[in-house]
This record gives sequence, structure tokens and C-alpha cells, in this order.
Amino acid sequence: MLEILKNRILIASSYGIYTALIVFFFSSLNFVASTVNSVIINVALIAIVFSVELSLLEWVKRRNTNGKSYRTFFVLSFQLSGIVSSFIVWFLFHTNQSSLFLFMTTFLVGGLLPTMIVILYFIFNEAKSKIAKTPAIAENPNEGATEAMFCLENETGKMLLKLPVNQLICFEANDNYVIIYYVDKNNNLKKLMERFSLKKMEEILLLESVKFERVHKSFLINPNFLIAISGKAQAYKLELQGLENLIPVSRSYSINQLEQKLIDKN
Repeated sequence: MLEILKNRILIASSYGIYTALIVFFFSSLNFVASTVNSVIINVALIAIVFSVELSLLEWVKRRNTNGKSYRTFFVLSFQLSGIVSSFIVWFLFHTNQSSLFLFMTTFLVGGLLPTMIVILYFIFNEAKSKIAKTPAIAENPNEGATEAMFCLENETGKMLLKLPVNQLICFEANDNYVIIYYVDKNNNLKKLMERFSLKKMEEILLLESVKFERVHKSFLINPNFLIAISGKAQAYKLELQGLENLIPVSRSYSINQLEQKLIDKN
């Protein structure tokens, strides 16, 4: 939900307009009396709520927390922005007779609707994700086995990639992102870049009891796609089926297992 900047801008601007409508509906500006034109106050209100909410959403996005923490902070952002925005507006336009508590209450009550909508959105996505994670059962019932699946979802529960593990070629770390190389059903090479770590990929594969080899700090490979080993000791390179570039091997990695794997394969 927060992956793209325009999404965060849309959420913040919508919440700013929604808050202004709530304040107008409850006539909350009656106890924030001011000689300033009411149109100016409402425009200022929208701008303040937009700025505060967008700042909070940016903060939530940059935290890069796990799914549960992400959802918690995202939900709380509406109430927090209401508290901060109401104080700013009250401070700018209040008189001695106005009540900060009453004005702030309007924002808190108004924030309940978007909060509930977001909570229901997360519940729906989580339920959909659990359904998607159901293991694929082999077509032949006599096989009595399930096919190991690789399921990658973002912090909101949206499925980014789901395919059999045996279609994964390798993972490459690229700063704070990971590039996933895989083949589709027609054996065509595909790749996907997402904001994850190699450690996270290892954790997902571990759930399916699938062993990939961390041959380098930046590469995690599927040994089943290995077709050749080149180079000398301390400078080995791996050739994987479907990839043009060779994969470097770390000096600390023992190549013996892959060599034996290649011998068995041939």
C-alpha cells in the first residue's frame, strides 16, 4: 500500500479532505473562533493534515519493519496525525474561550472510520494470503506429496511471486533489494527485483525445507541449475542454466559439495 510515493500522497491528501469535511460536519470551528476567513482555515486544515499524515507515512515506510509492526504503525498514523494536526490548527486560530480537548476529540472520532477501513483491508489481505499459501497438491493423488512452493509477499500481505521452488534459479543481493531469477512455465527466464534481503529469502525457503546454497555474500543459488564450475581455487565461478553471467564463489565457501552435485548430475 505504501510502496509508491503517489500512493502515500493520495492517502494523505484524501485524509486531509476527509478531516476537513468531518470538522465542517460537526461545526468544530465554532469553538476555534477567528477573524480569519473560514475558507482560509479549511484550506490550512487540509494542508496541515496532509503534511502531518504524509510525514508519518514516510516514516512508516522508511522503518522497513516486519508485517505486524508495519500494520500497527500504519493504523496508528491516522490517530497520531489527528492529534498533531488538531493541536497545530487550534494553536494557530484559537481564542481564550476555545477548547483544545473538544476540538481534538473531533479529529480522533473522525479518524475512526479510515482506521477501521485500513484494519479491514489488512484482515482481508491476510486471509487472502493464507489461502494463497495453501500447498499445491500433486495432480496424481497416488503421489501423496505436495510440491514445494516459493511464496513472496510484501508487508501488507500482497502476493508478489508464487511459483514452485524448482523454477527458482538464484537470488542476487543489490543494496537493499534482491533480484530473483527464475523460469516460467514455458522455461523462459524471468527476474523480479523487490526490497528484501537474502536472509529473508533463506528464511522463506527454510519453511519449505528447501536447501539453496549461499555461495557468496551476494548470491543464493539453486544447485539444480548448476551446469559448470570454472576457475581455480579461491576464484571459482559458477555457470547456471539460463543465466549469461557467471556467479562468483566466496573464498570461505567450500566448493566440494557443488562439485559432487555436478558429478552426480552428469
